[in-house]
Amino acid sequence: MFSLLFTYGIMITLVVFVLRSRWFVEHNILGANAQSLALFRVVATFLLFLFVCGEGYPSVAKIPVGLQNHSGLLGYFLPKNGWQPSEMTIVVLCKVTLGFLLTACLGFFSRTSLGFAAVGCLFLGGLVRQYTHFFHQGLVPLGLITILACTPCGDVWSLDAWWRRRKNLPIRQRNSEAYGWARFACWCGIVLPYVCSGLAKIPNGQLGWIQPDNLRQNVLRECVASKGYNLDSGFLLLQTPDWLISTLAAAAVALELLAVCLLFFRWARFILPWGIVVMHVAIFWMQNIPFFDLMIIPLLFLEGNRRASSFAATEQSPFLWQRFLFIPVVLAVFIPLQTNTEFYPWTGWRMFAGTRTDGVVDYKRTSAQLADGRIVPFDFSCEARALHLGRQETTIARYAFTPKLRSAFLSFLKSTSKHQNKKAAPADRITAFIFEKRLWDFRHHADNPGGEVIQRVEIPVAQVIKN
Repeated sequence: MFSLLFTYGIMITLVVFVLRSRWFVEHNILGANAQSLALFRVVATFLLFLFVCGEGYPSVAKIPVGLQNHSGLLGYFLPKNGWQPSEMTIVVLCKVTLGFLLTACLGFFSRTSLGFAAVGCLFLGGLVRQYTHFFHQGLVPLGLITILACTPCGDVWSLDAWWRRRKNLPIRQRNSEAYGWARFACWCGIVLPYVCSGLAKIPNGQLGWIQPDNLRQNVLRECVASKGYNLDSGFLLLQTPDWLISTLAAAAVALELLAVCLLFFRWARFILPWGIVVMHVAIFWMQNIPFFDLMIIPLLFLEGNRRASSFAATEQSPFLWQRFLFIPVVLAVFIPLQTNTEFYPWTGWRMFAGTRTDGVVDYKRTSAQLADGRIVPFDFSCEARALHLGRQETTIARYAFTPKLRSAFLSFLKSTSKHQNKKAAPADRITAFIFEKRLWDFRHHADNPGGEVIQRVEIPVAQVIKN
């Protein structure tokens, strides 16, 4: 009830106060200019460009179609027996999407390029999630370019503006309010996911999430699981006093809830972006979870402290419709939170929102047994890069423990073992794949993060080859 009332309270406040308050317009809308939106366009498209380059989408073609989970918007349209695009098809889709992102970044047919870039990123993101799980990296910049496609973000810092000047064509003149309302919609697309994440951690006003063992469980589970980054900093929480851990957890929740102040107050736009960046750096350092996009995007609020020279510019605005652009953004973020929806690209941002204080970490581990008898951790992202950033811990291990997926999974192991053994020395060739479910009681066995094996599946390569 607390979360519901708080959520609708924020929605009503935004709609009523924002649309009717002269103070709000003067302090948060006026002062924006064409450069404000251009900065959002350049940063969001650049981040997505890097994301598409590094995500390894073409490697999805190496994962058998039988391992699709038919999740999200894309899964709704795929045939029941799945759809397996070729690697070349995905490469072409990636290059087309990168082309639209680049042209949008440079401001060539800005709004049209942003629209096509958003569709391309949406499709590629949905495709990789068909074989992995719902992850949140890249969703905020994707939302930003979708919003920006509805705004005059190409009036400056763009090839469009350069061409108009070169041809002595009329330069588009818009008042500060037109840019301010468009920028405010972008602000909502950044801020509201944090607010939703904070609300999800305090259901009905309960504060169980800030208990020290709950934070330890969330952090330590990511430290011991199969991750692309082997940062062990999270183990420091085993020696950290309970009061300090609870303070850090409370500070994280408070920071997420206070993010709503970024929409209203200049002081918040001076201070809170740095706190958010520090929080994401700490998440990466402690949990091995990189939100590189969210380490940069909050800093865009530092631009929003320009003071308006006068209030008269708000009168008779020809872009009155842009006042309402933020409302669908608010609904798109808050409705999934209230309906507990995780349907790509919609999400309630319930990341690590559960509460567990029994001091037990459950996780999955993937390993390979080599020809000389050694058992070493194995990262399947060497075969399919789309499984990097620890996605194999929730994906590959799920396949191993699900009998109905075993046939398709064996064909993936067959191709993986062939490729890896072909280039490996005789002693380093894989003879078996090992998948384990483990439990670690960090209260009583803090010095044994390997924990106890509760289920083990060993698949010899000889059996895989015969499959």
